[in-house]
Amino acid sequence: MPGEIRSWDFLSEMDRIRSEAENLVVKRPVEMTLESTVFSSERSFELFWGLPREATLRVLREAFPELALKKGYATSRIINTPARPNELFTVVNAHDDTHRHLIVMEKKVPNKVVFDTSRSIVEIMHADEPVASDPIKLEAAKNVWRTMIQTYTYMVLNRIRYGLFSNWDNWAFMERRIIDSKEVLFVSPWMGRDCARLGWSTLVVLACRTMDSIECSSRGSIFGQVPAWVRQGKRQNTSGATAPPAPVREAYPETTTEQAMGVTALCLVEPYQVLGDSRASHTRRLRVNGMDLVAKFVDFLGAPSHCTDITNRDLWDWEWNEVRTYHYLREHQGRLVPRFIYHGCDLNQIWVTAVTTNEGESLAALLKGGLLTTEIQAAARASLIELHSLGVIHGDVALRNAIWRPSDGRVLWIDFEQSTLRTDFAQAQNFDRMAERELGELNELVAPIQPLAESVPVATDAKKNDDDVDRVEAVEKGDANTLDKVAGEPDSKRSKMS
Repeated sequence: MPGEIRSWDFLSEMDRIRSEAENLVVKRPVEMTLESTVFSSERSFELFWGLPREATLRVLREAFPELALKKGYATSRIINTPARPNELFTVVNAHDDTHRHLIVMEKKVPNKVVFDTSRSIVEIMHADEPVASDPIKLEAAKNVWRTMIQTYTYMVLNRIRYGLFSNWDNWAFMERRIIDSKEVLFVSPWMGRDCARLGWSTLVVLACRTMDSIECSSRGSIFGQVPAWVRQGKRQNTSGATAPPAPVREAYPETTTEQAMGVTALCLVEPYQVLGDSRASHTRRLRVNGMDLVAKFVDFLGAPSHCTDITNRDLWDWEWNEVRTYHYLREHQGRLVPRFIYHGCDLNQIWVTAVTTNEGESLAALLKGGLLTTEIQAAARASLIELHSLGVIHGDVALRNAIWRPSDGRVLWIDFEQSTLRTDFAQAQNFDRMAERELGELNELVAPIQPLAESVPVATDAKKNDDDVDRVEAVEKGDANTLDKVAGEPDSKRSKMS
């Protein structure tokens, strides 16, 4: 984590390179109402942040000819990462078409997320005790911490040196530096809307000047420096969510990756294999302490802002429902379902909602590779019937959620966010009808599949296909026996949060 957090004399930086930065700023004032500032859109970037895209690129090319810039843009379409900021400012090199993310931009809804600007950001971050007794002011101070944590985490995970966060009226700029082998996070004073564009332009100039060293590879966490008054209620807006039963909480309490595995964070472990990636969650296969694991990451602060149909309460309920099901099936872990390891905080606001053992290939991956035999199909039906006999309705019997284990030929089921237990039904016959319907859904999935000769599947490579063929989601297929061959491995774990 950073050696310390310091104040950044950003006004001096702006004065020092004002002539270069002003070239990137629209000369005439741009008046925008709150209703017109859709911060996550690229159109808002063009309207507010500076010159139109082509003009911005022309200015950057003139200022930094050595960078051979082909393209410059702001994007929110970021893939294969556990956390997604609202936007990244990115440039493309003309020689090799490489994309370089330069600035993380995290922007909050105007008039909804209020910041405490009566104190400097560094003062708020260094406060060991609550900075205000008034609930509104206290929440405003917490908002500063949470948003700063969020922005910093995105900078770390994307290996970016510069970042900013704002609620439109108030702006803060950040830089990561390595000083005496320790990471230091520099944070600017609060800045108003009147100089925000010049501040952003200054950040662009600084990022372009340090392009060769822009990838800040130091991996840090400031969670350990967050005081208790901020950590309270770290997962927001979960009021009214179903409380997990006491035996479940005792068996699988919320913990941290450092406490559970002895490493800083799973999202910082390399190498890894991406198994699933969506707006709501990110799933990876990785090795830790000699264990072959699958970890599902959820950004509890960022995911709801990217998914209008998903709330923090949904994420909370899905997580605990899956934990409850694994606890219910605890005597069958490793045989009918993977072994559940832990769940809890991974890196700042990034949580691992389920860490399990990796058991093999999804049936969707086998189907894509032409390796789904009738024998494996029968094993999938048998394991689902056994799951029902134990009193569990899976809730999503897509082939991606059925895992074939080559060592013994068993099929195990994963992703239980939408599962229900027999005890959840008022009448037993309702459970039976649901179980019969779910088995029928599985039969429909495998029925159209041409029977294959009975043989032991072997790993093969196949290109990813996003088309939905025979209601089965196509996935990548690759060598499942080693993490040394990361590229092209199976996209075998997706969930309702996927």
